[in-house]
Amino acid sequence: MSLKKVLLLGLVISLGQLAVYSSNGLSNPMPVNEKNSSKILVQKALEKNNKGEYTQALNDLTEALRLDAQAVDAYFNRGLTYYHLHQKERAIEDFSTAIFLNRQFVEAYVNRGNIYLELEEYSKAVGDYQKVLEIDPLNYLAFNNLGLVYMNLGEYNQAKKFFNSAIKLQPDYLDAYFNQALLLVELGQKENAIVNFRKAMTLASDQHNLEVYQAAQQELAKLQKKSF
Repeated sequence: MSLKKVLLLGLVISLGQLAVYSSNGLSNPMPVNEKNSSKILVQKALEKNNKGEYTQALNDLTEALRLDAQAVDAYFNRGLTYYHLHQKERAIEDFSTAIFLNRQFVEAYVNRGNIYLELEEYSKAVGDYQKVLEIDPLNYLAFNNLGLVYMNLGEYNQAKKFFNSAIKLQPDYLDAYFNQALLLVELGQKENAIVNFRKAMTLASDQHNLEVYQAAQQELAKLQKKSF
């Protein structure tokens, strides 16, 4: 049985490691050339993405790539921007290009895998998450997301193993507790599911995540009324 519930799955946020542009100007003066101008545009786009100004960010990132066609960070962040603009196929294309330019780009594999998961292209999603674990065997995001894949495929025992691995690696990983609670409901393990929803609520409160706190609260209330 394939689950249709909304599961916690977020894209890796924009990369901001270049640190060449700030609202007050250049943090590190650089000679003016097309490659450096491309980096500045990427930083401007990051700021616009953070404000939800996705169309404007897209324009900056496209111009950055016109100036430097090898700018892997621009492809990555444009992929993220396309995703926010609900253009998933274009997002996949840009994440794929980022991976072509950097075969060790963990964040790009995670994001592309997440979109494949949303599109229910499960074998492709598994391939990307497995590649992440080849590069970074302790990547808890990949374990959680593999759990989501197998949960949606109805392979609940396999999903549980992946959620447990994610939690073991990151004991305060809110997403994994919430997702595992949903899984335990499907397995008919009411008491264990209640424990996980309560843990998710505690973590959500600690992390000031009202959306997940309310989601866990609602699921918990429904579960407590439900007979197995």
